[in-house]
Amino acid sequence: MLKSTKGNRYCLTLTDYFTKWVEARTFAKKTAANVKETEIAFKELGIEHRVSSAYHPQTNGLDERTNQTIKASIGKTIRGQRERWEDNLREIVYANNTCVQASTRYSPFRLMFGREARLFTEVCDMFLLIYELKEHATISEDTPFD
Repeated sequence: MLKSTKGNRYCLTLTDYFTKWVEARTFAKKTAANVKETEIAFKELGIEHRVSSAYHPQTNGLDERTNQTIKASIGKTIRGQRERWEDNLREIVYANNTCVQASTRYSPFRLMFGREARLFTEVCDMFLLIYELKEHATISEDTPFD
């Protein structure tokens, strides 16, 4: 990848085969320290890491498909500024994790947390409703609040 405005050139994606949950981390360089950090995280989380060959990407089909989806989404959000590929990566991964997957019929978020994600617009709607209720409510000074 092209060096991003934040100085990173590489993106590591991890995809859980059961829930289809995606994580993405960016790195400036491919170093042994980055690899070691990732291996330690795998060990702490009880993840069995399996290495696949770059010359035979079919062995890691799910993550390769995830990479295609992320690359396509990045392409749609950068508006011709290729060095800004990292700017919306968190939002792209979040969108992927909150969309219903055809194979599971659930969103990865629901399978990970047991509920659907609250989207920003839903939270804003809730706060607007509370604000409107407070504006129109007639509350006397004798009303107890706990």
